[in-house]
Amino acid sequence: MRALCNRMPDLKREAWLSLLSTDPRPALLSSEEPFARFVALTAVLGLPEQDPDVRATRQSVVSDAGIRALVDRLPVWESGFSFGGHNSPAFPPNLLRLLHGLGVRAGDFPAIERLLDQLLRHQADDGRYLTPGPATWAALPCDHFAILESAIRWPGRHRGLSGSAFPIRWLPGAAPAERTMPVSRSRSKLSAFSPGCQLPSGRSISRIPRGPC
Repeated sequence: MRALCNRMPDLKREAWLSLLSTDPRPALLSSEEPFARFVALTAVLGLPEQDPDVRATRQSVVSDAGIRALVDRLPVWESGFSFGGHNSPAFPPNLLRLLHGLGVRAGDFPAIERLLDQLLRHQADDGRYLTPGPATWAALPCDHFAILESAIRWPGRHRGLSGSAFPIRWLPGAAPAERTMPVSRSRSKLSAFSPGCQLPSGRSISRIPRGPC
């Protein structure tokens, strides 16, 4: 943490600080919560994750008791599992997105790797990822794109989600002839989605490398 404090004299006066009564960056950089320091370094100061201070802070994130408690809440993705909807804090993709935002990455916890494998193991013939229900597996668009976002945020060599475009085979509102189109940043169908689909689908598409359809 002392190394982070040494960065404080070098903080530039940013335009957005004029909207606040005080500069929050020193407090964030000196926070006892390592994930707060990680977010400050990466999202606020814009440092790459290869930066020595960021790497040291991320090590503290992984060993933090609060982070480990969140990881312990990750369930087994199996038939009959109840999560209360895609807007529930217990919905596994929501927990995965939170952990990723706080600095956890692929390979940090075996429980995350196991859950990702389980999430991607259940897929409909038309490409939709499925969620468990009381009696059968369902294919809701909001759940599908939340799971897809998790797969893109947490890449793995066995999941094969790299490339210039990811083939999303089911697009709400798309014409039948378009339902197998690959989606990239240069060609999307976000206007056809409900608000509950737009956010995770937009985040997913934003993480796909640029390239031709």
